Amino acid sequence: VAWRSLHEHSQKTPGRRNDLISFLRLFPCQSACYPSRMDVSEYREQEFLDRYEEKVEAHKLVPFRKIIELLSPLRGKRVLDIGCGFGSLMRHAAEHYGVQCVGLTVSVQQRALGTQLVGNLPVRFELIDYRDFNRDGMQKFDRIASVGMFEHVGAKNYRDYFDLVRRSLVRDGLFLLHTIGRGKVGTGVDPW
Repeated sequence: VAWRSLHEHSQKTPGRRNDLISFLRLFPCQSACYPSRMDVSEYREQEFLDRYEEKVEAHKLVPFRKIIELLSPLRGKRVLDIGCGFGSLMRHAAEHYGVQCVGLTVSVQQRALGTQLVGNLPVRFELIDYRDFNRDGMQKFDRIASVGMFEHVGAKNYRDYFDLVRRSLVRDGLFLLHTIGRGKVGTGVDPW
């Protein structure tokens, strides 16, 4: 309901349309960012953004703080983000910790919007399947992170996935894999 209302509202204000749609795509945290039953037309756009900006910022930084803590020290390092999405983690790391980042995505839209959002930060998006990236192993990274992407790899591609990590990580580097697991044997693939 909230998305539909926001989308309809944004159609009436084309100058802000992309900002508002991007806002919800970047922060799909319904309970923390916006009430589930909100008629956006009740708010002027700036009031909407001002009212929820603090909650959004607090919500999106929670996982980043833990990831940064686990990857520390970061200052001056080169970071690879496998399945980088819109580049939120890379943007945060580059802005607050002075790292250079490369992110892998297969989404043209994620790369386009992510590139806009990072501005002049030392962040680069590669539009490439992770299996095809750095085949020769010449690019090395001090840290590699993969947050919420491994679930989409599939068991048959685990070897390719970890081969990428192996050929891309420096000898004393750190790799952080954030994934969802379960305590049962099986693929857990839902046919839907």
